[in-house]
Amino acid sequence: MTLTYVVAVSEALAAYAVLALAFLGWGEGAARLFRAHSDVAERGSVTVWLGWAAALLVLQVVHLFLPLNSIVVAPVFAAGIIMAVPRLRRLVAERRVRGSRAPIVGLVCLLIAAIWIASRSMLPPENFDSGLYHIPTIRWINSYAIVPGLGNLHGRFAFNQSFFTYAAAVNAFPFQGFGRGIANSFLVLLLLWQSIELLAHWRNEAAGTVGNLTIQAAALVMLSIVVYLSVTSDGLASPTPDLAATLIQLSMFLIFIQCVTAWRSSEAKDHGVTVLAFLAATAITVKLSTLAFSACVLAVWLIESRRSYRGARGYADRAARLAPFALILGVWVIRGYVLSGCPVYPSTSGCVSVSWAVPLDKVADEARWIFGWARTPGVNWRQVLGSWSWLGPWLSRASHDIVGIVYPLVSSAILIIGAFLARKLQRNRTKDSASLSWIVLVPVLAGMTFWFFTAPDPRFGRVFFWLLALGAALLFVSSIQGAADQRMRGMALWAAVLVADASFIGFVLSKPSGLTAVSSRGWMPVETPRVTVRRTLSGLTVYTPGDDDRCWNAPLPCTPYFTPELRLLGSGLGSGFTVRHDPTSRIRYGQ
Repeated sequence: MTLTYVVAVSEALAAYAVLALAFLGWGEGAARLFRAHSDVAERGSVTVWLGWAAALLVLQVVHLFLPLNSIVVAPVFAAGIIMAVPRLRRLVAERRVRGSRAPIVGLVCLLIAAIWIASRSMLPPENFDSGLYHIPTIRWINSYAIVPGLGNLHGRFAFNQSFFTYAAAVNAFPFQGFGRGIANSFLVLLLLWQSIELLAHWRNEAAGTVGNLTIQAAALVMLSIVVYLSVTSDGLASPTPDLAATLIQLSMFLIFIQCVTAWRSSEAKDHGVTVLAFLAATAITVKLSTLAFSACVLAVWLIESRRSYRGARGYADRAARLAPFALILGVWVIRGYVLSGCPVYPSTSGCVSVSWAVPLDKVADEARWIFGWARTPGVNWRQVLGSWSWLGPWLSRASHDIVGIVYPLVSSAILIIGAFLARKLQRNRTKDSASLSWIVLVPVLAGMTFWFFTAPDPRFGRVFFWLLALGAALLFVSSIQGAADQRMRGMALWAAVLVADASFIGFVLSKPSGLTAVSSRGWMPVETPRVTVRRTLSGLTVYTPGDDDRCWNAPLPCTPYFTPELRLLGSGLGSGFTVRHDPTSRIRYGQ
């Protein structure tokens, strides 16, 4: 252990603390503005998730006009910390009244986890796409306000994934230059915190009830998933939106299963809805593969609450609850139009003919490459799309993904059959209002279906198989509602958890080397590639990587896909890019 390492870890822990306080404050502000205070929103971790989504919305709006450098970002985080002060005072007052040491134990566990996770996030980024466009996108956001037509320079810059706005803000403040590791590692810690908070139900005076047993099971299974992701994912050191999207959906499901039970009670139809609306919309802006899952989460609420909202006023109330969903997607669509001329790139639907628009044939080609590559990596989409010949090789590859696909499917089948039989045997017994409904699986199955028919790359869909296993485990635990023996309920809880967790536990135990794969020298540098200087027909200087397609930390503008017709809309890089012919130019394209 070196002094450099100690300083780097200390700075990372300070960054985590600043982010937690800032997002706690923004969560408090959003809860007050949208009246989102409820049993769910009162939990510290969920308030921070809410604040993260709210702050991300603010940052995306700010970036429409200004680059996200430290001068611009610092006030956003400072405002969040100021708004967090009343909540912190309440927490201190409650600690003095209760005098419990349990929170201290939880904080110590989080501190140990944070040191280890920070050490993993300091490793050099290995995700290929991080060099291809993740890190360059963050550099653009730090350097310029949103750039019109940036997709003309590099199609992946038009993906409009809001995660990069968050990563760029962290990269600028409070820890300049290392947002690529802090961004995802903070979200991992946040999900870990959320799981630990749920485990506090062990101390609840009604700990033997079915409702609490399902929450305990959810927390235990989620802890295993978090550990597995921490040990195996390259997203801790790489600013990949794939890991962020996975973490958001896992968090949403934890909140969702609590809400379903509350929604079945006539007194709690609004329980957690605004929090879910924020997270659902933000998940879509982070990764389009979350669309069906996120939309179905809110659709379930609309179904469950239909009897409580009647008439014009009822419809207005429900619309107000979903206002954050529309607001976040609205800002996201505006940003999409600026980056590419399309609202949901790489879809050609809704694209407009503006001077900076990416040509529609290139938009469609980008989509085809994504769909084709997800089915058969490394093969031209023309050989993949239009038939089902890819399915056999795809199934063969999927059958080797034991932890991600195979075991979750097997465990889900076992647990669902067990839950069905248990409910059949108890069909004449009084139903427990806290028991879960089968409707909890609807968003998971919808997400899985959407993933399979769009871009069925396993790395985009593993989360749905994990959620299916988690949901099946919770339904099994809930199905023992008629069992009067509390010991039997406890046995059912541990049986479900072990069945759902076996693959995660087995993998970590079989490969303990993952636990030691950390940096002991502080932050490892990001690669700066050898580049070639090229000029477009308009005289614009563009850098292209010399060894492969990854620009990493190369000077801007860098792209592996050189386009001779590329030119600036104005006098600087921030003015935007276009590939359309300028009739006032003295250069005739094509010569």
